[in-house]
Formats: sequence, C-alpha cells, structure tokens
Amino acid sequence: MVRIKRLSRGNPTPSLTPKQWIAIRAYHHWLTTEVISVEVPFSEIYSRMEVDITENSDRVNIAFDEHGLAMNLPSDPQVLFQFEDISAMELIRFIVNNPQIMDEFTVEEMGKTIFDAWKRASKKQLRKEHKDEIQFRNHLNKLWQPALTLLEILISTSREKSEEFYNTYPSTFEKNDAVVLGLVRRLFARAIQISLEIHLLLSHGFADGAEARWRTLYETMVVCTFIMRTGHKTALRYILHEAVDSYDAIKTHSEVHKKNGSNFISDEELAKLKKRNDEVISIFGNNFKQNYAWAASALPHIKGRIKFEHLESFTEYDYLYPLHKDSSGNIHSSSRSNYVPLGAPYNKHSIVIAGASVFGIGEVMTNTAFTLLIFLNNILSAVQTRENKTHVAAMYALLNHLDESCIEADRVLREMASTWPEETESDEDILSFSFDELK
Repeated sequence: MVRIKRLSRGNPTPSLTPKQWIAIRAYHHWLTTEVISVEVPFSEIYSRMEVDITENSDRVNIAFDEHGLAMNLPSDPQVLFQFEDISAMELIRFIVNNPQIMDEFTVEEMGKTIFDAWKRASKKQLRKEHKDEIQFRNHLNKLWQPALTLLEILISTSREKSEEFYNTYPSTFEKNDAVVLGLVRRLFARAIQISLEIHLLLSHGFADGAEARWRTLYETMVVCTFIMRTGHKTALRYILHEAVDSYDAIKTHSEVHKKNGSNFISDEELAKLKKRNDEVISIFGNNFKQNYAWAASALPHIKGRIKFEHLESFTEYDYLYPLHKDSSGNIHSSSRSNYVPLGAPYNKHSIVIAGASVFGIGEVMTNTAFTLLIFLNNILSAVQTRENKTHVAAMYALLNHLDESCIEADRVLREMASTWPEETESDEDILSFSFDELK
C-alpha cells in the first residue's frame, strides 16, 4: 500500500504539476500497486518533486524538497522514467507499452498531458523548423528568384495598367458597355489577387497548391472573356446569378446547423435571401439554378446543362484544356496528383512530398504569366491605342525572359537530380499486385 501526499487545494503554495501527478500514478499503476491520495497539511510546503531510481535496487526514493518525505517502493530496472522532463513521445510510448494505465486515466487527462508536452517543446521545435525553412528559401531563391521577380513585375504592372485603363476610358463607353466594364473590373481585380497568391505559394515552394490556384485564375479569365464577347445581357445574368448562389449556399449551411441544434442564420434573413432567389428564378426559369445557366442565352445551340467546357470552347481557349484538366487533380485529390505531384523530383515520383519543394515551380509560373497576359490583353483590346499595344508587346517580352529563366532553373534541377543515387524502391514495387485480387 502506497501513500502519496500532496498539498490541499486552495493552498497558495505550488503543488505537484499534472505532469508529475499523472506520471506517479501511471508508474505506480504499472507496478500494480494500490495508490492512495491523502492531503498534506499547509505547514508541509514543497514546490518541486525529485525522483531517484537506482538500477538494481529494490527501493525507489521519492523525496519532496525541504522535508525529506520518503517512500520506499519496489523498483524495476527496466522502467526508468524521468518524471521531471516527460516529453510527449515518451508519454505516448509509455501508454502504448502499458495500456492498462488507461483504466486509471481518462483520454482527456492523457490528451491534456500530451498537449502540455507539445507546448513545452514547441518553442525549440518551431525554431528549428523556421531555421530549416530559411535555409530552404535561400536554396529556392538561388534557382527561382530571377523568374519570380519577373512574375512579380508582370503582376504589378498589370494592376497599374488596369487601374489606368478604368480611370481613363469608362466615360467613353455606352451604358450597356459600362455594365460589362464594371464587371470585368471586378473579375480582373480578383485575377490580380489570385496571381499574388500563386506568387506567394511558388516563392515558398508549393507548386501543387499554386497550380490549384492557377485553375481559378484560368477559369476567371475564360468567364471574363466570355462575358466581354457576349455583351451586357450575359453580364447582367452573371450578376443576378449571385442571388441563386448565395441562397443555395446559406440554405445548405442553415440545414446542417439545424440538424446539430444551432442556428446559422435567422429565419427572417433566410427568407429575404429566398425572396431574391425566387424573383430571379421567376424571370429566367428553373434551369437558372444550375452553375453556368447565366451563359445559356449566349449558347442557344447547347442542349441541356451548360458546362465550363462550353465557355472554354466558345472563347477558343480549349487548347489550354489539358492544363486545366491536370490542375483539377490538385483540387479534387485525384490519384494522379497523389502519385505524380509537381513537387516531386524528375522521374522520382515514388518520393512522398510532405512539404515545400524546389521542383515544379517553372511550369505553374509560366502558365500564370501567360494567363494574366491574355487576361489584360483582352481588356486592353477594347480600346486599340498605340500605348496599349506597346504595353502588351512589353508583356510578351517579359514573358519570353521569364520562360528562359524557368528553362535555366529546370536545367540546373535536372542535372542535380541526375546525380542522385537510384531509388531502392519504386512505386511499382510498393504497389505490385495481381489484378485477380481486385475481382
């Protein structure tokens, strides 16, 4: 029978920490020794626990500072547990090796102890990871900084030129054209924001994430081009479709929250959104609920549901469809994106990428620059001036330099990868199976 003493609650003096207390209980439980907790009078003050376990001894001495309170316990040389400095991994290993202690403690108690250990170790661990990140960024910059700088210049000058365009020419447009121009201005502003997100991801080595954002940039460009070519009626339908999208999204949230016994939105606010939705549907018909239904009037030859591919074909950017399809994998987590990520080294796709990489950056950077160039060119083409044409020519010159910079960085990476030793294990080895197993 073991008697463990601790301070009474409410005493201003420090007591055993949860870490120390759980460690003692876990250790004693492992020794299958009954543990009894009794209160220590206020006069017995202590602030720190010391545990001394001597190998090949049949006694364990637990001493409390200033009092020398001792307990003699049977010891096991194989269980050497440093209670003063318990790491999360040590505690997890202890739990795994001694599952019986879970009969004594709740999952919440152990989870809190592990969480506390994480917090204690986080400063040192995160400092190390931040140091590694700086070293990686320095390595990435040596390869990709020239191209990244060119992309940043392209984004910056495109934003400046678009602002100049919208401040100069709106007054010369007719009312119907002004509706289109206002919508195009919003779409291009979003394109700039997305481009900056792509640049940020690429500059930190996340090519696959950047490719997913490129798909959004590309789709925004196609939608904008489609609206510019089909006129203000399409623009108005696109704007009004927001009422349908908003009601559908909010209604879904509301239904899920109600199932869980909470309110996401008041019934009055939901009713207002429904009224807007119903008004739009009453004008354009029930099919207007579909995603791209706002484009239907400009595509009368399409029977059935309008898809993005129809807009892509109409604008004649369907030659970029393979890139668009590839990028979909990094949004929907396809098998291809998992086993053939952009961030994997050349011809070494069995390497699992769980962080940043210097590979795959050039492809996404080139696609981003080209898409942004097309986007701004389509906008500036609304007013054919020598200045606008010169600006587009300068953008193409920048794109050529960016391409050359990316090719050079890729060449260096390929040479580096060719010097690596052959992999001892390929995906084919790991995933080898008989098709008969699937039947």
